[in-house]
Amino acid sequence: GMAGEVVSDALADGGASAEDLWRYNRVFMREIGARHAGHDFLRRFISSLTTEEFDFLTLELAGAGVLMEALAKGGARVPLKRAFHVLARAARRPGLVARFVRAGRLIDEIQELYYEYPESPSRLQSWIGRVEYAARALRKL
Repeated sequence: GMAGEVVSDALADGGASAEDLWRYNRVFMREIGARHAGHDFLRRFISSLTTEEFDFLTLELAGAGVLMEALAKGGARVPLKRAFHVLARAARRPGLVARFVRAGRLIDEIQELYYEYPESPSRLQSWIGRVEYAARALRKL
């Protein structure tokens, strides 16, 4: 797998330091980490909703066919960009919709951060700071 290739390449080049093996972190964060981070941010946002807010959002998405579209594609994965677009037009609960749209932007931002995972360990602290800033912004919604 991915880890084996990175280790093999590092050993072939004569090293196995953190710097030599860093490529695994970058590949993992881009291919798997970004998706998981986006899902985690969405889960955190949903957990912050009241039952009434959750019901409203679910009914709006169901009424627009977004949930059925997700199920028709063979899974329960909601197409987030379409969901945010649908809810941005829902005027009955503008405050809640605005929070949902902001959460969508934060999800995009966090995924982009994972795609920009640092190329070396020396830049990791700065990257962690940016991720923590996004997480704080989500908690403020």
